Amino acid sequence: MANLSCDLGGIERQCESMSITVQLDLSESVAAEARVRGLLEPQSLTQMVEREVKIDKPMREFRAMVEQMRAHPDEPMTMDEIQGIVNDVRAERRVRRESHRRNSKASLL
Repeated sequence: MANLSCDLGGIERQCESMSITVQLDLSESVAAEARVRGLLEPQSLTQMVEREVKIDKPMREFRAMVEQMRAHPDEPMTMDEIQGIVNDVRAERRVRRESHRRNSKASLL
């Protein structure tokens, strides 16, 4: 096992890695294209899995929100409601970004 830098919810931490073996069943044409594009290299596969794990929860939340919006097709949102949601998302991002910056500065000390 080796130590890797990993991002857990916007916070960089040292994480232990583990080595696993994955077998893929791909058509010859897809395998050839993936090989040419470097997608079958361990680092590329690692990045793809990490990206999928990282976006899974936000994607599920987004889909739930879309389903909730579709459940009320006769009630369109007003521009004020839309702007309120945009403002909330921006505020959450600001808090995460500032928290990440503080944590980064603290780890440098």
